Amino acid sequence: MGLGSIFKSFNQLLIKLKKMRNLALFTALILSCLIHKLYAQETFESKTALLADRIEQIHKSEKEALKKELEQINQDIEQQKINVTDAEIKKKHLAETHAKNIENQMDTIQIELAELINQKANGKLNSNRVKINDQYTLSWPKEKDSIKKNNGGESRTTTQLVLAGGVNNAFVNQHFAHSDFRYWGSHFYELGITLNTRLSKTSNLLHLKYGLTFQYNNLRATDNRYFQETNNETYLVKNTDHALQESRFRNVYMTFPIHLEFDWTKVETKDGKAVFRTHRSFRAGIGGYVGVNLDTKQFIEYDTPTGYNETIQHNDFNTQNFIYGLSAYVGHKSTSLYVKYDLNALFTSNSFNYHQASLGIRYDFN
Repeated sequence: MGLGSIFKSFNQLLIKLKKMRNLALFTALILSCLIHKLYAQETFESKTALLADRIEQIHKSEKEALKKELEQINQDIEQQKINVTDAEIKKKHLAETHAKNIENQMDTIQIELAELINQKANGKLNSNRVKINDQYTLSWPKEKDSIKKNNGGESRTTTQLVLAGGVNNAFVNQHFAHSDFRYWGSHFYELGITLNTRLSKTSNLLHLKYGLTFQYNNLRATDNRYFQETNNETYLVKNTDHALQESRFRNVYMTFPIHLEFDWTKVETKDGKAVFRTHRSFRAGIGGYVGVNLDTKQFIEYDTPTGYNETIQHNDFNTQNFIYGLSAYVGHKSTSLYVKYDLNALFTSNSFNYHQASLGIRYDFN
């Protein structure tokens, strides 16, 4: 394993982390668009710019450090200070160490980003425009331009906290029987924020619902199997050495859902004027989503005579970088039955492929 192969695998991680930098910034921006506190001493854009610079510096410093250490190992091989086998092991260990360093520092930045959004929500930061880079700047209307409430009713555009969870599975050619994954053991979770805009000035029936959510899709394979990547294809293989206590394949997506929502909440009348409210009666929505893959991991756990072992494999496993699909829900007030189906294949280059589907309960807290 030379410099080329080491950097090939390491650069895959860097590409994904670089993508996470932009995604983290856009996440902060979209969430901040929902917040109308405008007066504070510090600016939101200056804080996000500092976080972006730190992310870029982390990538650069870890990559440079790894390069120097690998070059030193190659020199040691030439000077016969270390044999090739030990050098390969050492190179692999160094790549994993620097990758872990990046992941740990990203966790810290994500915590700071969450705190930054919280400060924005509490009115401690002020801005209605944020600079992404030298070419792009996002802006949104100040509070004076927002839609006013109507006679004690709701604004024409409202916000909801979305929570969903249930069972998740993956199927080949829409064959839902005899799945390779546990029906009740494979789960999904979804968390996000949506905007809900009434489409008519006089009717409360039709709404456009759109926003930002994070999906956590888990697949637990049957028959003591786990995913293995071979020749750019990813298949389930049987573990013949151990009885697996856990074999879980997890993908995390950031998605942008959009639905046409039907809300049968009645329009009330106050002082001779119509008062509109939502999420007070039966609701149904149909639409879809697009998004990006933030993270792919496989968790393998098993017992041995020497004790319990847990392995977490950080790899893209040739999964798709982007996701898109169809979704729908039907329910009463804030609670709905929710279904979603990925139109894109789970993996990029398999001769046959999986499509994920989920069924669960969804809560829209208005």
